[in-house]
Amino acid sequence: MRFSLVAVVFAALFATGCQNLAQSPPTPSPSPAASATPRAQRIALVDMDRLIRRHPRAAEFEGLRRKIAEIEVALRIPLAPPTLLPPQIPRTARPGIQEEIRATLQTQADQLRKTYQEELTLLEKQGQEELKRYAEQLQAEQRDRLQKREAALRAEFETQSKQRQRDAQVAIREVDERTVAEYRTPLLNVRLRLEAAQLASREQADKLVQDYERLQRERDQKIDGFRVQKEQEMQAFAKEREEVSRRELEALHKKLNEEGQRLVAEREAMIRARIKELSDKRQVEFQRTMREREQALVGAALGGLSLTAADVKARIDNYREIVKRAEERYLDEKRAQQESLQTQLRDTQRQTSRLQAVMAAELRVDVAAIALEKQLDVVLVRYLTNFSGIDITEDVIARLNRR
Repeated sequence: MRFSLVAVVFAALFATGCQNLAQSPPTPSPSPAASATPRAQRIALVDMDRLIRRHPRAAEFEGLRRKIAEIEVALRIPLAPPTLLPPQIPRTARPGIQEEIRATLQTQADQLRKTYQEELTLLEKQGQEELKRYAEQLQAEQRDRLQKREAALRAEFETQSKQRQRDAQVAIREVDERTVAEYRTPLLNVRLRLEAAQLASREQADKLVQDYERLQRERDQKIDGFRVQKEQEMQAFAKEREEVSRRELEALHKKLNEEGQRLVAEREAMIRARIKELSDKRQVEFQRTMREREQALVGAALGGLSLTAADVKARIDNYREIVKRAEERYLDEKRAQQESLQTQLRDTQRQTSRLQAVMAAELRVDVAAIALEKQLDVVLVRYLTNFSGIDITEDVIARLNRR
């Protein structure tokens, strides 16, 4: 049979839950007349998420994605403002100097507190994204386990069903032969008597014909009744297996859900503990920094009692110039940092896109090769609920592992 088309259709259809296991009896072999009709399309499924995770370069791809996330976080964290010691000015130099010192200290405290708060906010957002990725990964793994168990139950059902059908066919043949043999002699006797009665009495011949037909009906009813009994047994077996499989899959689904919730809660607690530890550390650093700056301000105020008014003015003007230059340097450094991080981000994104394109191309080649081997017409990508076609994900993974 010539393979005419392999279509790889990318779809993002996610669903959870378990599907009922329903099987129909094996389809009988087509007759020569029916074989001339066009065959139905062979449709298969492949889970691209699993293939990406099992690709030989998956670790490299995940590393690039983490690097992009880290750079994006770094872009949002502002550069820490420079630490400037106030000028050494006596408390009695001029009125209002203490208020200016306190205002300067308060301004620096607000800037430092804002920087730390922005960093913690970004860390919380990064933790939420990490938790979301972890939950999605768990969901994909649980879905894989459900699919594998469902496929195992279906294969087990098919094996048992075929064996039961073979046993039923053997039993039906035996009953057919035994019943035919049981009624052969009575039917033959009636037939012989009928041939003799036709020459003697028409009334007796009619009665023998009725007896002959009655025996045939009894024979056929026994044979048909046994066949119906076997069909009912097969239907009852299929219904029982379907119910057992449904209960097992529901129990497994419930167990996986509970396990997933527990693991997500543990990961969330770990992330929160990590953020709290960093928050406590930043709070200690903030308190220490503010004490050092306050001590520097007080020391400067107490150490300059011998300064003249002109010296005080000169020191204040010099301090303002230092602050201005420091702000300019700060803005330059911040701009340079942003440009450097933007460049790193663009380079990493281009590298990630190239790697993703290479991985996708290799996977398409492997999927197409498996499709050719299995004479498939259409290959759907990712998980589909209630899909009854062929799943070639494991075949593609095996092909990847042979590289």
